[in-house]
Amino acid sequence: MKSTNPLSSLLRGSPFAPIQEHMRVVSDCVAQIPLLIEALIGKDDPALQAAIEQIDALETKADEKKNDFRFHLPSTLFIPVSRRDLLRLISEQDTVADTAEKLAKLFNERKMNVPQGLTDLLKQLTSLSVDAFNQATKVIDQLDELLGVCRS
Repeated sequence: MKSTNPLSSLLRGSPFAPIQEHMRVVSDCVAQIPLLIEALIGKDDPALQAAIEQIDALETKADEKKNDFRFHLPSTLFIPVSRRDLLRLISEQDTVADTAEKLAKLFNERKMNVPQGLTDLLKQLTSLSVDAFNQATKVIDQLDELLGVCRS
């Protein structure tokens, strides 16, 4: 039976599910960066183009999810965090996907050679950057748990 309480339409579930969904798409985008770097170092043009195309497609999907979230987040929603903070969070997440796309476009526009002495350092930098991002992903995945602890 549907509630007749006028306030029930203002109270919704967790607003974090769409943010988590967006972060999964951004994570898929970031996961392509090591493949992009490996292809660049190995001078494997087909693999480089495949990674570039995948990053572009995933960044577009992330933008669509971000815009969908922005357009469908009601301003009358009673949530435990501010609407502005949610919008800022999804924008920051989207910046990561945008940066991956910029990197991919740079590699597409310029034919680069990585000097032999820098390949290991570039791989290490890439690995550490992806690891740091993965930690942020874990935090986003646990937002619902944090909300549950705050309500206790």
